[in-house]
Amino acid sequence: MSPEPAAIAEPFIGPPAMPEAERTIRRWRVRLQAGLGTAIQQLSAWWQAETDRLILWSPVAVGLGIGLYFAAPEEPALWVGPATLALSLAAALLLWERAALRSIAVAIFLVALGVTAALWRAESRAAPILDGERDYVAVTGRLASIESSESAVRLIIAPESIGGIAPARLPARLRVSTRASTENLWPGDRLRFRARLRPPSPPVVPDGYDFARAAYFDAVGATGFVYGAIERLGPADVADLGTFVSRQIDAVRLWMARRIRAELAGSEGAIAAALITGDRSYIAPEDLEALRGSSLAHLLSISGLHMAMVALGIFAACRMALALLPTVALRWPTKKIAAVLALLGGAAYLALSGAAVPTLRSFIMTALMLTAVLADRPAISLRVVAVSALFILLAMPESLIDPSFQMSFAAVAAIVAAWETRERWRARGGADRAPAGLVGNLAQYVLGAALTSLVAGLATAPFSGFHFARFATYGLAANMAATPVVGLLVMPAGVVAAMALPLGLAEPPLFVMGQGIEAILAIAHWTVAWPGAVTHAPAWPISALLLTVFGGLWLVIWRTPIRLFGLALLLVGLAVAWRHEPPDLLVNADGTNLALRDADGAYALLRRTPGFDAELWLRADGDSRSPAEAVVPAACDATACRFETMRAGRVWRIALIRDGAAIEADARCPDAEIVLAAPVSWSCSTAELVIDRGELAARGATGLWLTQEGIARTDVAAQQGNRPWSAGAR
Repeated sequence: MSPEPAAIAEPFIGPPAMPEAERTIRRWRVRLQAGLGTAIQQLSAWWQAETDRLILWSPVAVGLGIGLYFAAPEEPALWVGPATLALSLAAALLLWERAALRSIAVAIFLVALGVTAALWRAESRAAPILDGERDYVAVTGRLASIESSESAVRLIIAPESIGGIAPARLPARLRVSTRASTENLWPGDRLRFRARLRPPSPPVVPDGYDFARAAYFDAVGATGFVYGAIERLGPADVADLGTFVSRQIDAVRLWMARRIRAELAGSEGAIAAALITGDRSYIAPEDLEALRGSSLAHLLSISGLHMAMVALGIFAACRMALALLPTVALRWPTKKIAAVLALLGGAAYLALSGAAVPTLRSFIMTALMLTAVLADRPAISLRVVAVSALFILLAMPESLIDPSFQMSFAAVAAIVAAWETRERWRARGGADRAPAGLVGNLAQYVLGAALTSLVAGLATAPFSGFHFARFATYGLAANMAATPVVGLLVMPAGVVAAMALPLGLAEPPLFVMGQGIEAILAIAHWTVAWPGAVTHAPAWPISALLLTVFGGLWLVIWRTPIRLFGLALLLVGLAVAWRHEPPDLLVNADGTNLALRDADGAYALLRRTPGFDAELWLRADGDSRSPAEAVVPAACDATACRFETMRAGRVWRIALIRDGAAIEADARCPDAEIVLAAPVSWSCSTAELVIDRGELAARGATGLWLTQEGIARTDVAAQQGNRPWSAGAR
């Protein structure tokens, strides 16, 4: 058999050549997958490094719950918070082994804790609110306290009787202003007088500060002013030991403030009284405005700076004094003894100063720092800030929406975070480059003061924009110049003066204190006289504030590069604030005043009643003019005032009705697209929008945006909702 022919080898043909574009796509896909994997690993490593900082978000979560309570349009049921607390706690316990789900359950628990705290606080402060205005009524009651005020003396009265009001409907407290002499009045006195009373005022601009809400949590059910003199009926009976102690503390504060003002005349004495007792009465308006314009007004509020100077000054003085006694210094823990004495001194200062929220916050932080000294632990950390914030939020949830709480905690948190960053940098080998000796110490002090003022100013700027619509351009320079005067001269002399007052020996230290205050006022007036010292800008919307606050917290709390995401949130918040457009038209609740944006973009006011509401309208719009300067004449007749403005590419005609009966009898529509303050029973078919007086009274101050799509509207009632402090609840 012949052999089979050998198989003919076929040439090898590989896969078809890959197009160049596909090879490029595959190459970039591999790189992207590798980069994404590396990024995920890096983020995971950063997150693992941040787990010990999660506890610092506890007060933020509690604050979120409190914020949700205040943002609710209706008062939540009292069981909502406790029920959510119980469910989230049960979920956290059941999911304890699953870290991610457990963290979510704990976060929900903390938010529910904030809601519960706010609910119970609101329930505990519930008290009758005056249902309408009462004029020239007889009031008898007990003087609870004399509040500091920048224009007139304000009395807090626990009423026993008010003419025409049943005992069951009596407000728990009244806040009344008086220009009569109060030098012979003391907390606890029974008083009788005649007054004009009204319910606490709602916001005078939509999304503005709610005076009624603040009064509700102060248990103030009516405000007003006193007619004529006040009759003192004698001391009131003491109900219990707590009331007696409170009255005695208030009496001591009042006595000290009066003695200080008697020794030091003018604003120097008034500011000295403010720094020692918290009483900010009798400061000259021009001095107060200069302090505000130079960003030095925070010196009048007893807060972290003052508490630290007092408590830490006592701590340092006690340590030095004990170190001079060799037997004590060698046998006893002098550092801890000094910490205990400083803690007692800080508590006394807290009581004498009135225990306002900034003072309470600073005392809690100082107490935690001194407790850390007793426990041989680091005294300065964000944990101290978080614990003090958590304590205040749970005890007084309403403080979350108070400007002093927001600004004081923002400044302290930012300063402590900057200090922690500096310490970590030094621990990694960074060193201070200032020369040694006196020059080096002085340079470090100046640099430290400048950086502290800069950090605090940046941290509080969003709150200044939201609440006050103004910024102190040269606040850093003013604070750098004034802070050493406060720390080295004013506060040490103030501590000595407070201890010397009962002995009648306070004149020398008060003289020194007065010289320092005079220097601070000179700095304030000098700084505010510089060109562009005060920058006005439209008030920030709440969305911009929330974005910047959360971005700031993200930047402050985290330590790894993940914190830089907070910068993006800050930029978005600033962009939202920049793009915010206030209403084109504002009208007050009684229909007597109107602000209309003119062709230049500024508000023009009706001449009839400029008043307090117009001032706030201009400030919220970032307008530095006075109401008198912003008034423009309108075309007014017996029935209405008429305005025209160009907005959104068209001319808008507005009519504000002056005489409702006359225009109702006339039965004709005014030649206008918007009719305001019309009679309740009157209608106009040709106008695009008619708001009658009844609607204005019920809804409060109203704002309108004039757009190409039509008229958008907001009002105070939409902001307040149906809450215990709103007009709809009375």
